[in-house]
Amino acid sequence: MRSFIKNLRSFIKNLLVSAMVATTAILPITTGPAQAAPTTFNLRTQFLTNLVLPAMQASHVERRIELAEGTYGWFPWVKPDVRAKEYCGGREIKLGAGWYTWHDVLLPQSGYYIMDSWLIPDNENWPAVLNRCDFFVDVADNYRWGSGLDPHF
Repeated sequence: MRSFIKNLRSFIKNLLVSAMVATTAILPITTGPAQAAPTTFNLRTQFLTNLVLPAMQASHVERRIELAEGTYGWFPWVKPDVRAKEYCGGREIKLGAGWYTWHDVLLPQSGYYIMDSWLIPDNENWPAVLNRCDFFVDVADNYRWGSGLDPHF
């Protein structure tokens, strides 16, 4: 009877070791590579006219966001597409970890819109940052506008 129990213990021990080795071998396959943080947006949808006048009311969209320290791609976002008055591309910015107020404003001008996007940190020792895009609307329609942050880490 003792040899049976000894053999049973040995069998269970070998079975557990084999299961751990198999699990460890499969683990890297099932977990996959680490994924970057997703792109996030600060957007508003509204009707925009192609007959823009400076007397028209400005529009705003704002949110609070907690960001990790790192480099981000920051870019204007308008859909359907519009025609840029000047360069309307994004840029890379380095941000510290913390809370920010993310504010986008659309300012009507004579025949075009100015879209300003601000990131204002809660940390008073850090400067606010601005991204600007001036664009024309060729067709009056509902547009989704604002900006996006794409983590580059």
